[in-house]
Amino acid sequence: PPRSTLFPYTTLFRSSSSQQLARGGPVSRDQMKAADHANVSIQANSQLSLAEISENTGGFMIANTNDLRPGLRHVTEDLDTHYELAYSPTIRSYDGRFRTIAVTVDRPEARVQTRNGYYALPFVPGQSILTYEVPMLSALSAAVLPSDIPFRSLGLHFKSSTGDPLAVVVVDVPLAGIEFARDQANHAYQTHFSVLALLKDLDGTVIRKLSQDVPRQGPIDKLDAFKNGHFIYSQYVPLPPGRYILETAVIDRQTGKLSAMKSSVLIPPSAGNLGISSLVRVRSVSPGVADTLSSDDPFQVASDKISPSLDDTTQAGPGAQVSLFFAVYVAPGSMTVPGLSIEFLQDGKPIGQGKPTLPAPDSRGIIPYIAATSLDSFKPGQYEVRVTVSQGGKTATERTLLVIE
Repeated sequence: PPRSTLFPYTTLFRSSSSQQLARGGPVSRDQMKAADHANVSIQANSQLSLAEISENTGGFMIANTNDLRPGLRHVTEDLDTHYELAYSPTIRSYDGRFRTIAVTVDRPEARVQTRNGYYALPFVPGQSILTYEVPMLSALSAAVLPSDIPFRSLGLHFKSSTGDPLAVVVVDVPLAGIEFARDQANHAYQTHFSVLALLKDLDGTVIRKLSQDVPRQGPIDKLDAFKNGHFIYSQYVPLPPGRYILETAVIDRQTGKLSAMKSSVLIPPSAGNLGISSLVRVRSVSPGVADTLSSDDPFQVASDKISPSLDDTTQAGPGAQVSLFFAVYVAPGSMTVPGLSIEFLQDGKPIGQGKPTLPAPDSRGIIPYIAATSLDSFKPGQYEVRVTVSQGGKTATERTLLVIE
């Protein structure tokens, strides 16, 4: 068929991209017919399709000949008599849009080969960029971080089953800040949001990208209870000791609202055969959710699953208590139980101390532990919680803050 009957690949690419990146609104005619046009084009003239792809990426196609010498001579000339130019785009916003490229030279006999453009997406070594991540990546690259949705994020340190350090990323999204659509006719609700986390070194290089797209729906009579809850996203990443940057973002896919924040993560060096993880508050414990012990998930203890809380504020009152989860590490195979001390300090002065007995370590040398403390005698204010383990003349200490209202 003549060329005019075929849908150009550049238009296909842009129609497909615009459809994937759109947050709402009507579907354009190009978007609706892109897939049909692509199938027709490929089936009608595969060579023309391949030619467009090669030309749009700065190359050319050799076809319809048994004599490959002219084409290979062309390739050889390109390799032997060419200059290669490169540049780094000064992108301020990774918005996922297509950026065109045009290269011109002032020598008429010179021939220029270049791709026709690129999509403005950040580079993450070894990982592809997913469509729903693009707005959040753009938000993290903004000069002023958006704060439309309340959420918390934190980078914690634990150890793997083999003793290697782990960075544990936790994102806590209160669902009260997310939009819910009500379908009264079908007595149902639905919501859709996404979370993203980037772990970077101090030079700003992305070491690991983590994300999850979260569509949810359910019966409308359960909506109020669901909105009062939290979505907890947690992932662990092996990282060598050092200081890192944690960048996190949340987007409400129904409204387009965004929030982003940045913080630091410290993975401490190993202190021999004795160590302690970060201290993290316990929101809840779900018993019997797993059949076997996960090798590295720090929040899975035997068949129980711990849901962490990043809220450092708790309410005082009769019967109020706070529960902290942490893990103690000893040499694998050791059956010696370290000593444990838990102190509460206010303005640097100790106001209370406990020395509970730790259980025996498992075969990996890990002692997961939940310490529950009554708050009946605590007055409102800010406190420091200091947990120290000791064994064989060595000690390891971890701290966290607690605000009592």
